[in-house]
Amino acid sequence: MKQKTATVFRIGLLASVVFSVLSLGLAGSLQAAEPIRVGAIFSITGWAAAIGTQPKQAVQVLVEEINKKGGVLGRQIEVYYEDDQSNPTNSAVAATKLVRDKNVDILIASTLTVFTMPVIPVVEREQVPLLAFGAGHDITVPLKKWVFRIPLTDYRLSPMMLKFATETWGAKKLALLHSTDSSGVMGAKGVVDTVANYGATIVATERFETTDLNMVPQLTKIKAASPDAIVLYTSAPPAAVIAKNYQQLGLKMPVITNHGVPTPEFLAIAGKIPDVSDGRWVCLGPKTIFAPSISPNDPYRKTLYDPFHLRTKHFPQ
Repeated sequence: MKQKTATVFRIGLLASVVFSVLSLGLAGSLQAAEPIRVGAIFSITGWAAAIGTQPKQAVQVLVEEINKKGGVLGRQIEVYYEDDQSNPTNSAVAATKLVRDKNVDILIASTLTVFTMPVIPVVEREQVPLLAFGAGHDITVPLKKWVFRIPLTDYRLSPMMLKFATETWGAKKLALLHSTDSSGVMGAKGVVDTVANYGATIVATERFETTDLNMVPQLTKIKAASPDAIVLYTSAPPAAVIAKNYQQLGLKMPVITNHGVPTPEFLAIAGKIPDVSDGRWVCLGPKTIFAPSISPNDPYRKTLYDPFHLRTKHFPQ
């Protein structure tokens, strides 16, 4: 992992969400002079703030750029932000406030699956589209009329992690380490359901709470099982704790993590841990994270990364 990749995450994480907002055809629902009102709920404070702050900044960047170019069909985009303080109850309260008090046309919510789930009953009741930022498999299963999931689900990412672990690292004995929130549980389920397809077995399974500050007991049990690699499914804050404990215990086996881990904060911590930054930790995440390293002619870099990268007040150089 390279330290320079950290800033890219801030820009690209919500790009697809914002563009999806614009493509839903909401521009004709009000008079032409009125703005398109978007409600955005993120975890700006609390334990998930390390993950929620960058998506908010990404929305600010993209909305600013779009409005400078005249908005959508001549209408500006107006975003109302709410902080759920990393609390699921607050997510539902914020959604109700945005729909009823701000009369938003659409909602973006929230930082993680556990915060997104309470918003679903609100949008179904109020009949307001929700672009679900949390990637839990259970968000749209069963299918919800007013819910549109944007990222790849935790469950569906799992086979990709297994493919990388078995084919690139040659790992056959795997340890599964995951958080107990919706994202971690569904990601772990995907691993369990598909691990046999890759000729591998799970020799140890350990779990933890996202707020835990010590994972030494879990990692000690994993070390005793002597796996070829660890498949880690969680978000950035607990992953940073695990990275420190990994070094303390002198672990050397590769760690393959999901797309919720590589935030600027995690990369800053991991960059100071030789056993993590030397390539033994592999974070499977959005292409935006690695944009500085890909060819300048890559279509993704030309259309998204370069046009917005560090060009506004939100991201000082």
